Amino acid sequence: MEGPSPLSKSEAEPPFVVAPPAVESLLNPSAPGSPWPEEIRTDPALEAAAEKRRALVASLDEVFAAVPDPTVELGRALARGLVTPEQLTRMYGNLSDLLEDPENRRAALYLPFETLPPAGWEPEESEELAAAAARFGDVYVTRWHELLGFIDARANFTDGDILEHDFRNEDLPEVVKAAHLAPMLISKGMLTVREFINLARDNAGSELEASLADAAPMVLRDETLSPLERAEIDALVARVPARKPNPEIEPSSARQQWLAKEREVRARRLEADSLARKILDGEATPDTLRVGLGSSAGRGGAVTVAAIGAAIETAAAENLGRAQSLLEVYGPIVERLALVGDPEVLDAVAGTWSRVVSLGVTDEFRVGAYEVPRPTLDASFAGIASRLEVPASEIEAALHVALADSRLAEALLPAAIVHGSQVKGYGAASSDLDVAIFLKPGTARADARAITAALAEVFAAAGVPGNPKQFWLEAAAGGLRVGEGPGYEAASENRTSILFGGAWVGDGETIYGLHADLLTGYLRSEDEAKRRVWVEQMEREAVQYRLMHRGYARFFPPRGGLPVGAPKNLDPQSAFWDSGYRRLAIKLFAKRTFLPKL
Repeated sequence: MEGPSPLSKSEAEPPFVVAPPAVESLLNPSAPGSPWPEEIRTDPALEAAAEKRRALVASLDEVFAAVPDPTVELGRALARGLVTPEQLTRMYGNLSDLLEDPENRRAALYLPFETLPPAGWEPEESEELAAAAARFGDVYVTRWHELLGFIDARANFTDGDILEHDFRNEDLPEVVKAAHLAPMLISKGMLTVREFINLARDNAGSELEASLADAAPMVLRDETLSPLERAEIDALVARVPARKPNPEIEPSSARQQWLAKEREVRARRLEADSLARKILDGEATPDTLRVGLGSSAGRGGAVTVAAIGAAIETAAAENLGRAQSLLEVYGPIVERLALVGDPEVLDAVAGTWSRVVSLGVTDEFRVGAYEVPRPTLDASFAGIASRLEVPASEIEAALHVALADSRLAEALLPAAIVHGSQVKGYGAASSDLDVAIFLKPGTARADARAITAALAEVFAAAGVPGNPKQFWLEAAAGGLRVGEGPGYEAASENRTSILFGGAWVGDGETIYGLHADLLTGYLRSEDEAKRRVWVEQMEREAVQYRLMHRGYARFFPPRGGLPVGAPKNLDPQSAFWDSGYRRLAIKLFAKRTFLPKL
């Protein structure tokens, strides 16, 4: 690929191109080389919607840059002169514009609590700011009340451990996540304790009541509660049954592999924590580590790097000077391991060093002679294009072979989508490459098993293991639609997270054609129920899977979050509560959860 061009030619023959995710090209419809048809690129409604999103992202960047500590309340930042009234006025105005569209109501789940203005806030610095904050507060509370009707799988907000439907013996644990935010709204004066109690009483026996009961112990920490309020909240906690764990019977082979990876992650973490304690106690000196490692790479090297990072983080929480001394003493070991070039070790170095930089222990993304890649979790396509060169070449090679294979030539379109953590900026070098392909209208469902086997064989030979997701296309009025395909690999029309969130690789004309004939239908749809599902799919992919579950914590240490001793039913260990994560999440929502109605 060449530079940051939205459509850049590869060296493969016939010439293939690599194009940005559809959601990104929608946000910049007039950019050169846009794969969208002219009627979409020049639609005034699209340009107006895109301009609002770009303005929102710019205002969030502006405020977050002015107040780099995500745990600082913006009212306090204003009083300290860190941020101007004009900057906050712009941000609150743009956030209000976002939330006033009901399709964006779920953005309220992710807004940093430090950005929420207290009810009745009247900053002396600016009447315009007071009005903007009041407008935002009103629309935020309205959307929060609406979200009390939204039920999600609880695991979406914890570890993403969603058991396949066919292997469940009962329903997954659920949650009304907006209810978990109630204590924060009470602290801001946006919700009264009496309103909290009444919501639980009026929804007895429901998931909403259970989710409010999860949050009730936090509300009970309020020392201003009256005896009656305290008694009523105690009664709420007592009458709601205890939460059940995830149901599970014999897992599928894919899930067994996932569980094995999770066990390995936990084992490495325990080993790294144990070694970190030895480093802090002086038992594991640089010399003993060098002797123990030898020329080690792979697992042992990765655990050692993680342990050094954990020791530095622990020291930084108490004494930044000691953390910097540890970095000076143990940094050469990290450098030595990084220069070996083992992918596992380099993944560990990238995550560890980003966390160390975030803590202020150093400001350099460099370990001796090794330059550490910076995290790019909210980068544009241009910002990650170089990282996709190798995956794109592998997919191109696989497509060329597949198109020449007699089992696939008549069924396969010459285009694919690469999606998942590699595109989103937090995938490890060892992460699987997620790919989706398109099958032509009229492809016989009876051939599905043979097609799946052939695709797996061809892509594995090209260095892309796993089974590509399959979009089975069908002719529709004025274009194409995604039909129901057979088998686990078939992707439904609701997988907007792939169709709009992944980068494109393949024949340029085919990519243009799919934008015009397939994706345009999503923008023109008037089916409100479908649009809600499509937008929620984009949200989950942008800010939950696997950013919340693992991607964010790989690069950033905890900032803020729930207080020590927070009730376990709120899942306080989740990055969902982290102030830094929430800043990133609202930016990603603005950038990647964008499906304008045209």
